[in-house]
Amino acid sequence: MADHAGARSWLRSWRREALSDEWRVMQLVVALACLFVTASIGFTYARDIGVAGWQLWTWLVSVVVAVSVLLAGSGRPAVARGGLELSTG
Repeated sequence: MADHAGARSWLRSWRREALSDEWRVMQLVVALACLFVTASIGFTYARDIGVAGWQLWTWLVSVVVAVSVLLAGSGRPAVARGGLELSTG
């Protein structure tokens, strides 16, 4: 019984964090869209030995978009957030 309560508590806190602001919602949507594109292409062309080429480019664009959105954090560069320290020597 305690395991279910812990799982519900974890899910509740995860949902609250994931939906805390518009930027996090956009990150979640973009990540899920990339996952959907990747899975769709994978399941559709799993038995094919070769593909036409657009599948690779579609997958690559979706991954690049997802990675750039997820790396952006709060929408500002990491240097502006103080996340990176620049040294001169």
